[in-house]
Amino acid sequence: MTEPVPAPPETSGRIIARNSAWLLGSNLLGKVLTVVFLAVAANRLEADAYGKFQFVLALGGFFHIALDWGYATLMIERGSKDRGDLARHYSGNLGLRTLTYPSSLLLYAAAVAALGASGLGAGMFRADLPTMGIFLLAFGVVIVHGHFYLQRGALMALERFSPIAAGETTERVVFFALGLAALFAFGSLGPFLLVCLLAPLAKCLVLEAALRRAGMRGSWRPDGAFLRRHWRDALPHALYAVAGMLMYRVDQVMIGLIRGSAEVGLYSVAYDKVFGLVLLGQMVSNALTPTASRNFAADRGEFQRIFRRAFFLLPVLAMPMTAGLALTAPGVMDLFHTDEYSGAWRALAWLSPFILFRFWSFLYAAVLLAAGRIKYHLYAESLGVAVKIAMNLALVPEHGYLGAAVSVAVAELVVLLADAWFAKRIGLPFLPLGDCAAPAAATALMALGVWLAAPLGVFAQVGVGGALYAAGALAFRIHRREPAIGRALAAIPFVGAFFR
Repeated sequence: MTEPVPAPPETSGRIIARNSAWLLGSNLLGKVLTVVFLAVAANRLEADAYGKFQFVLALGGFFHIALDWGYATLMIERGSKDRGDLARHYSGNLGLRTLTYPSSLLLYAAAVAALGASGLGAGMFRADLPTMGIFLLAFGVVIVHGHFYLQRGALMALERFSPIAAGETTERVVFFALGLAALFAFGSLGPFLLVCLLAPLAKCLVLEAALRRAGMRGSWRPDGAFLRRHWRDALPHALYAVAGMLMYRVDQVMIGLIRGSAEVGLYSVAYDKVFGLVLLGQMVSNALTPTASRNFAADRGEFQRIFRRAFFLLPVLAMPMTAGLALTAPGVMDLFHTDEYSGAWRALAWLSPFILFRFWSFLYAAVLLAAGRIKYHLYAESLGVAVKIAMNLALVPEHGYLGAAVSVAVAELVVLLADAWFAKRIGLPFLPLGDCAAPAAATALMALGVWLAAPLGVFAQVGVGGALYAAGALAFRIHRREPAIGRALAAIPFVGAFFR
């Protein structure tokens, strides 16, 4: 009797494709629905209240770093390379949070009080109970999301992405159901923020169950020896988190402090649409980080192949979204929002390059993290933050939220160029744009059709653009370049025969 032949080990490409599919599959429709839902929220709350909602979340986000000091990101890097060490890092992070959750809340409350005393923010900071309740609810949202990032990091290190997808789906179901009820029953900010706290809490419960099934219970006892042993290694991750949060949220805070909450609301209805799409690129990069980390240590050739494949794959998604959103910006605003927000389409058009630039920046951050060189991405992000703050100080006082949108486009390009330059130090090519000729050509064909279809309305533009991009992708054989795309298309009934 012959022995059964063992199955060949799963390739890095298939692992990344499977993990990406779990995350994208659970989030693509959810992100679209979230954009629609936030548009409803903006219309119901109106610009001033919606701007305050975005402002308090952005302000609270600055204190996210006070929750883990970079130890959670270090856990992903170390746990991916040595899963036997993952449980110790996870417990160390839990113990750290027993100290940082209460201390960060006190720090946040002190900052809110100081800003209120300063007179900044056009009266947003008041000492009355409803206002303080809104700020505290917003920080509760930050704490819950911070705990989710820790749980997600542990599952990423284990390369188990299906529970993350299940958690994201749970959050959206709760968010949509309770959020719509809160908006139409109350139409005010406090109940809506309470929903924003409950929905990610439900997600955390799903991930906690998955971690327990994987044997990752962890200990909440503070471990001083663990913290002292790893603080030097965690510090670059902590500084990277600070730079990243500034890149994402400093605009809302600066607009709010300089021009007031109504301008934050006008900016945010454009930023919401772009940021929701940007996070799809983060998901793909998150999916490849653990696999790239293992291969950086074991097989540099495979590490470089992972990067080149991802550098090609990300623009397949990002290029049409970037061009399409820029060209349909007026119609998108008219479709989703009341006349109060009509002028925000210019900000949306300026923000659209954020999608493509940040998709690539996420990729560079992932491979630099996998290589243990996250400090290089920190340098790139810090340079981008400096450019953004300087441009906001110059443009926002006179041009308001549109000036902030311009600063995003410029700062994101600076980050990407710096990331690519630093990545050369670990043997990766500097922006191999030649790899992306096919999606660029397909996007150019799509953009021409979208521009010509502008008089027909936004629905016609989307239809024409989608058809032309699909035709261009087929003509330029994008599905032949990336096996994962080819396999996915070939599996579609009645359509797959064209791609086999």
